[in-house]
This record gives sequence, C-alpha cells and structure tokens, in this order.
Amino acid sequence: MESTSETTMGLLEESERGRLQVIQKQVEELRRSVIQSLQLAVYHSRTDDKTPVPQHGGHYLQKMMEKFGLECYWLGRLMALNNPPLQPDWKNDIPGMDEWDIFPKEIRAVSAF
Repeated sequence: MESTSETTMGLLEESERGRLQVIQKQVEELRRSVIQSLQLAVYHSRTDDKTPVPQHGGHYLQKMMEKFGLECYWLGRLMALNNPPLQPDWKNDIPGMDEWDIFPKEIRAVSAF
C-alpha cells in the first residue's frame, strides 16, 4: 500500500508535467507569432523603386542587376522564415524554352531534400 507522501509526490509530479506542457505550448505559440511578425516585417520592407532606369550604357545593366539582387535577397529572406525553410528545387529542374527563365519551377521544404 502506498503511503500518503508517495501519493502526494505522484500528484505533484503529474501536476508539474501538466504545467510544463502548458508552458511549452505557450512558448510554441509565441514563437510562431514572432516568426509571423518577422515575415510581415520582411514582406513590407520591400521597396518598389520607381526611379526610371537609363535605357543605354553600362549603367543600365548595373542598375538592373542591383534591382534583381535586391529582389532575390527579399524573396530569400521570406523563404528562410518559412517553417520548414523553403528553397528552389535545383536538382529536379527541367529548363524551359525561355532562356531568361533561370529559376526552378518547384520549391520544396529544406527537410524534403
């Protein structure tokens, strides 16, 4: 037969496990909320540069590459904040007919690789 102290200890341990589960659930909800806030901040940080790009000379190419780099950086940050992080599926990409279409069509979760 169990003593009263052993029964009390068992109830306390069970109570502690229940509280721990509640705390872990709250921490996970808060973590998801923070990540969602970061995603929104990154999404809204994108600036659409409306300044006209000169149509001639090397400056045109440089300006276009800067815009392209900023767009890739912005999109990459959003993909990294996804859970699980996303990345283009470079291994299974089948190139299309358009020579300017350089990115893979499929995006997969990092854990799927």
